[in-house]
Amino acid sequence: MKASLLAAVCLIGLGILVDHSTVSAVPIDAVLDSLDMRHDRAGRLEESSAASVAMMSAAPNDSTFSLCLKAVITPDQGFGGTDCWGWEDSDGKEYAIMGVANGIVFVDVATMQVKDLIPGPQTGCGGTRWRDIKNYGKYCYAVSECTGTNQGMMIMDMSFLPDSVRYIGSFSTAADVRSHNLSIDTAKGYAYLVKQNYSGVRIIRLTNPTSPVEVDTIATGDCHDVFARNDTVWIAEGSMGSWSMYNVANKTNPQLITRVHIPSPGYVHNVWPTADGKYAGTTEETPNETVKFWDIQDPLNVSFVGQYLAPSDLCHNVHMQDGKAFMSHYESGLAVVDMTDPSAGTELALFDTYAAGESANFNGTWGVFPHTRTGKVYASNLDGRLFVFLTQSEQLADTLKAADVATDPGEEIAVNISITNDVSAKGFILPINWTGPYGMILDSVSTQGLRTGYFEEINFLGYDDANSRIAVQMKTSSFGTSPDLPPGSGPVLRVHFTVPSSASGDSNQVRLAPYLAPNTLYPSIMTECFTLRVPTEDGAVTLGPTGCCVNLRGNVDGSPNDAIDISDLSALISYLIDIGGSTVLPCPDEANVNGSANGAIDISDLSLLITYLTGGPGTMLPACP
Repeated sequence: MKASLLAAVCLIGLGILVDHSTVSAVPIDAVLDSLDMRHDRAGRLEESSAASVAMMSAAPNDSTFSLCLKAVITPDQGFGGTDCWGWEDSDGKEYAIMGVANGIVFVDVATMQVKDLIPGPQTGCGGTRWRDIKNYGKYCYAVSECTGTNQGMMIMDMSFLPDSVRYIGSFSTAADVRSHNLSIDTAKGYAYLVKQNYSGVRIIRLTNPTSPVEVDTIATGDCHDVFARNDTVWIAEGSMGSWSMYNVANKTNPQLITRVHIPSPGYVHNVWPTADGKYAGTTEETPNETVKFWDIQDPLNVSFVGQYLAPSDLCHNVHMQDGKAFMSHYESGLAVVDMTDPSAGTELALFDTYAAGESANFNGTWGVFPHTRTGKVYASNLDGRLFVFLTQSEQLADTLKAADVATDPGEEIAVNISITNDVSAKGFILPINWTGPYGMILDSVSTQGLRTGYFEEINFLGYDDANSRIAVQMKTSSFGTSPDLPPGSGPVLRVHFTVPSSASGDSNQVRLAPYLAPNTLYPSIMTECFTLRVPTEDGAVTLGPTGCCVNLRGNVDGSPNDAIDISDLSALISYLIDIGGSTVLPCPDEANVNGSANGAIDISDLSLLITYLTGGPGTMLPACP
């Protein structure tokens, strides 16, 4: 059974919008009004049918990998798309490169704009103008089965992007103009090209990247694709039904390491090893022939360990990246398989780029490039479309935690919900449960003085007073006008309760437990394209002695609502300039804004408080002891 594809989780709540320029807390009455709910004190919850909370979510993904489509562009009209590749310049700007009918296009991934097209050969190549692309530093190299304009191995200088790409020239010999595939050993500075007649692999030195030099040839009976790394070359041997490994440390005397014959093979199409050299994947581009995974740790004793095939029953190429196999799987689209246990072949994602069918025909996804630093994946379609995907691996360091609070019966308290986020966040889903012996009453939620104080929306996705639970969704903005919350740690929501005067018992937990609704709401971080579940830690409200410092440091003037504002700045300045020392602070721990270990209250505390009050997202104050 296929694993669930968590493309995105859409949670639509009948909520209220909070203008934080005027509103610092959302009272529970507003929650009831926003949900059109009325609750009688006997514990019965009444809800109008018109105000039922609407939520849609994908089924939970059991893996920690998520794939999301960011954008689709069409740099070529018609049946002209072939392979794709990627490049990142010295400033970290990313470009997708794609072969199209007329040549090679270069796409700025940030803007999804085609920045340049370098014409390529277009004659004598049939209905598909196959182009294969690799790079060596700032230089892009492309080969084709076609002849004509810029025939041979095209050499292009990408250093002028985003303005343009400069065509340097093409390299070929009289015997080898066309080539189906190339690979570049970037560590050693050599290109390896499939020969024009598929009888072997050309070895080309790139000491001068713009003036290649032909060195020698690896001779094979048939050769379709090649992969090169650190003086080792893997070759998919097409109609021979085999794949091989060669040692090419001596470029004029390549040595066969091993040749693996596949039982009942199709046309052995490509081979790609993992970065650690433990496994390799092979495709056969033949209907009903699986993508096969091999243990290559002992090259003299290679063993078959697993396989995969998507519903279309025809795969083109496989690439290995970060413990996963990424496949351009024709009519099934982009397939991603977990290689943690190659024998299991667990499917992590399958994104269909060809909605018209699901059979073993040459339509849909032709190329895939998962080798980006940022986790983006590019996929190219035969119909000329380029797909850009975002990927996300759930960060186990990202944790939601409810704070521990000590109080007396009959008091109003505030419980901070904190997050440690390694990813930039557009928002959070916070299901909160406070069932327990105290019978606490929810008063309001707020973000004042917190990292999320600039967030523009708080939506209540559900409220169940009878079972002491609520589900809060908070977002920077629905319209993308506010910046993401940067990675960091600290409170993101403050939940205000009243502890009844009759409260007794050891403690009352405040839990970030899933909210069971028509669809379960999990504690989550929302990013540009994903909603990621995160682990949680419960907090507890305990009856007992209370300290003067509450929640975050900085309430210098001891205001009862724990607000941190300009009056606290004034109070701290007054204290620091009081030469006679007559000013008494309500709570020295609050005035020790930076939380210095020696408890000193000095100019550094004033500096932090000014930064906090004037700063943007991410400015934080230490929590109280």
